[in-house]
Amino acid sequence: MPEAQRPFAGRLNVVLSRQPHPAVKAALRLPDSVVLAPSLDAALAELRSCEDREALETIHVIGGASVYDLALSSGVVDLLLLTHVQHQAESIETDTAMTWPLPADSPYQRVLQGPPMLENGFLFQFTAWAKRGNGQLEAPEELAAGFEFLPPETCSDAIAIAWASGPATFDERARRIKFREKHPNLHELFTQFNHLFFSGALDCVSVEWSKRMTLCAGQCQFSRTHCVVKLSEPLLALRPEADLVDTLLHEQIHAWLWTRRVFEREDNGHGPQFKAKMRELNQAYGTSISPYHDWHAEVDSFRGHWWRCTGMCRHQPPRYGMVKRAMNRRPGPSDPWWKDHAERCGGSYVKLLAAPKQRSR
Repeated sequence: MPEAQRPFAGRLNVVLSRQPHPAVKAALRLPDSVVLAPSLDAALAELRSCEDREALETIHVIGGASVYDLALSSGVVDLLLLTHVQHQAESIETDTAMTWPLPADSPYQRVLQGPPMLENGFLFQFTAWAKRGNGQLEAPEELAAGFEFLPPETCSDAIAIAWASGPATFDERARRIKFREKHPNLHELFTQFNHLFFSGALDCVSVEWSKRMTLCAGQCQFSRTHCVVKLSEPLLALRPEADLVDTLLHEQIHAWLWTRRVFEREDNGHGPQFKAKMRELNQAYGTSISPYHDWHAEVDSFRGHWWRCTGMCRHQPPRYGMVKRAMNRRPGPSDPWWKDHAERCGGSYVKLLAAPKQRSR
């Protein structure tokens, strides 16, 4: 019998079988200490009548799925110990599972919830559910003491946001999560998203904050041998925390395509493969990644240097001769549109406003 399926040592093991005959036990090579029972009721009766009944502390039902359903419907279960895996059902294989969620009239209520954890790309959480009105169970803090494998009641911002989003949801729970720091550890977020969403493919990509980027929230810059993701610290400081997640994942998709040597020209690099990965993450984790960001107000707030043309274009919509820039650079021949402007208007630009730092000097 495979080692993973052998009876637990040091415990009384009862196996449900429709054919509880000695020949079955011999065929399965089960030890003599294992008891075969034709039904759940028979198994419980066997345990109640065994010689070591006083030594039995807890009876555990360990599946499979039909046995779980049978035990729950029989009303004999006092406590459920569940591992909640945050994945769509068709994307994960398990040896056994139980009907979930519990019916609305279920007598069980959650009494313990461990923090979300990440392992091998899977988000999971340990929980305990007790039958209502059962005064014999331990208090939640006593119950938690038995879970020595639970980490402290904290988890990283990346795991918290991915967990709160949930699979196949389009709600706003992730947008209500607050980071514990004004600027979270970008490298930690990048690393965890890399393993959570991209199977570690971005280990060769670097990430950094940029204090000078004020016209776009993020960029993925790459050459043949190197790729770096840059995020705008000034712009993202003005946005909700979840926008940092969406922006980072947006640029990580670009980096992921670079690792696969996929260079899409459509829609400024947001071609079919980019959008397919974007939809995959949005549908699986409730993120709101998009090809473009409508952050005009934030970008405009950094355009503190204003010029206006003295020529005829000052009377023409939509800009009325205005040029606003984040850098203190007067419009001139280095601008790609300058030649056309000189031919049509011929005016020069006069500065109307300087950014606050410039005015204070």
